[in-house]
Amino acid sequence: MAEDRFEALLQTVDRPVQPRAEFAEALLHDLLEELSEEEAGPPALVAVAALLIFAVPFGLMVRSFLHSNRPATVAGQPRITGSVAVGPDPRGVAVGFGSVWVGHRHGRVLDRVDPSSERLVATVRVGRGPGAVAIGFGAVWTANGEDGTVSRVDPSAGRVVATVDLGGQPSALAVSAGFVWVTEPSTNTVVRIDPGSNQVAARIPVGRGPSGVAATSGAIWVTNAQAGTVSRIDPSRDRVTQTVRVGRGPLGVAAAGEVVWVANSIDGTVSRIDAVSGRGTATIRGVGTFPQDIAAGTKVVWVASATGNEVILIDPRTNVTVWTVGVGLQPDGVALGYGSLWTTSSVDGTLARIAPVTAPPASPSTG
Repeated sequence: MAEDRFEALLQTVDRPVQPRAEFAEALLHDLLEELSEEEAGPPALVAVAALLIFAVPFGLMVRSFLHSNRPATVAGQPRITGSVAVGPDPRGVAVGFGSVWVGHRHGRVLDRVDPSSERLVATVRVGRGPGAVAIGFGAVWTANGEDGTVSRVDPSAGRVVATVDLGGQPSALAVSAGFVWVTEPSTNTVVRIDPGSNQVAARIPVGRGPSGVAATSGAIWVTNAQAGTVSRIDPSRDRVTQTVRVGRGPLGVAAAGEVVWVANSIDGTVSRIDAVSGRGTATIRGVGTFPQDIAAGTKVVWVASATGNEVILIDPRTNVTVWTVGVGLQPDGVALGYGSLWTTSSVDGTLARIAPVTAPPASPSTG
């Protein structure tokens, strides 16, 4: 029912999803259209939904500023060990070539941070709005949501060596199975790029609002924010072979071994999917409000909670949250590397380093 969807979407006003605002706006427009078409749709709901379309961007920012930073205080708990100013609205983060790479939702800059000195050492001019970053095929790749392109950066030369024109609003990338995979929410597709030719090789229809992408052995996994599902793509056939229902508003997705982890932004949960069977095996709660991104290893899973201004560690052995670390305002991107967790805070304009990120303790603890 439209009223049920309205109740769920109303909760997003209290959650700062500015880095993923394109999905919140699309959800609200869909809701308004559905309410308008239903004969029994209460006029009051139609009016309020219309108001939300204009009120959400303002409300999200105000809500974010109301939260305070809460540093870790428990002995032995992972904590912030360093912070780097990387400019306005950082979003995507990836680790590779001895560096941490940070993209921004606006602008045309890809930042390169030295993890040893924790200093910004270089910037690379890429396409507009490089909100997502991935590593592979000897290159750093950025999805540029504001000009519909993907940039290929040579890390040795420190410059763009190829630009792939996708059109639309590319929002996430993954590198696997010999190709680069890019979500494109405006057409509800995943674009497969051949790194040998730097050309589009295929466009694969998926669910509504593809927002995140990850890879396991023999499969590409795509979160569909508006559909509340995950699409499983067979990379050898360029088509969806399975659709898995998860929580509401799935955004970030990560894979480790044969497990896929999904951050459900509206539900405030994480879904665990068995990559072999394609079935959901657990739903983890206690991951903060509006989880946006997720990073996974075989022994640790980290979730960025945007409104909580914190990152939460899940023990994959027990599917229980074990640590919470306060970070900057509106954490969005997370990545594991160099013995640390790296997280961007879009309002603060910072990249934080959190350590240690070894296997969590045997007994759950929070701070």
